Amino acid sequence: MYSKCRAIDDALYIFENMVSRDVVTWNTMISGYPQHGLAQEAIILFEEMIKQELDDYSRIADHLGWAGLLLETRDFVENMPISPNAVIWGSLFFSSRLHGSVQFGIQAAEDKLLIV
Repeated sequence: MYSKCRAIDDALYIFENMVSRDVVTWNTMISGYPQHGLAQEAIILFEEMIKQELDDYSRIADHLGWAGLLLETRDFVENMPISPNAVIWGSLFFSSRLHGSVQFGIQAAEDKLLIV
C-alpha cells in the first residue's frame, strides 16, 4: 500500500522490520522500486531474495542430511526450483560421509556432473 501511495521509504521501513517475509512481501517491494525510478534497488533486492531462498534450501538440505535421510536430501536438492550451489551439494556429500555412505555422495556428484 505504501509503495503504491508513493511512500517508498515507508514501504522499505516496514519491509526491513518484518519478522518474516513471504513471496508476496518480497514481490511487492521489488515491484515497488521501479515505479519510483529505483530499478537498481529492485535488482539488488531481487538478488538478496534469491540468496535468502538459497540459504533456506541449504538449511533444509543440511537438516535432512544430518538426520540420515540421504535419499530424501538428494531428491530435495535435485527438485529445488532454483539451482543448488556448492554449499548445498557440499551438505549432501558431507552427510553421505557422516552416515558411512561415501558411495552415495560420489553417485550424487556424478549425477550432478552429468546434468551440467
